Amino acid sequence: MLKARMVYLRSFCQFAKVLILLANTFLWSVPMTAQSAKVETEIIEFSYHGFSPHKIVRKPGAFMLSVHNVTKNALTFELVPAAQALLPSTAAGANTPPLKSISLDHTTGSINSRQVLTLSPGTYTLRINGKTGPTIDIVISPTGQ
Repeated sequence: MLKARMVYLRSFCQFAKVLILLANTFLWSVPMTAQSAKVETEIIEFSYHGFSPHKIVRKPGAFMLSVHNVTKNALTFELVPAAQALLPSTAAGANTPPLKSISLDHTTGSINSRQVLTLSPGTYTLRINGKTGPTIDIVISPTGQ
């Protein structure tokens, strides 16, 4: 009985050491700054019914784009200028690379993506790779309205 308790206590101590090591690694690996930059987040969800919300309007500046794929499908989303999103795949300019490509796949555990973007004023479209619909428009307006 005493031997079993000693083994348990030794295992617990080793486990605690690992936790402390991980905590210290995490705490010291994050750069500490006097002021943390605050970035607004725009959350987009893609389901079997399409994108929600259907449109985002915001002021210029950096923001975090958070995309959640709640379908069970492996999908690649691409952010393109709105004019390019309307082009059929055979049109000239349709094969221009997207501004941002986001791959989300449930089988690999990747269902969310968070990326900080800074876009010039204009209208952009987030769509499924190579498809014309469904889409969500992201409008960067000087007034944010």
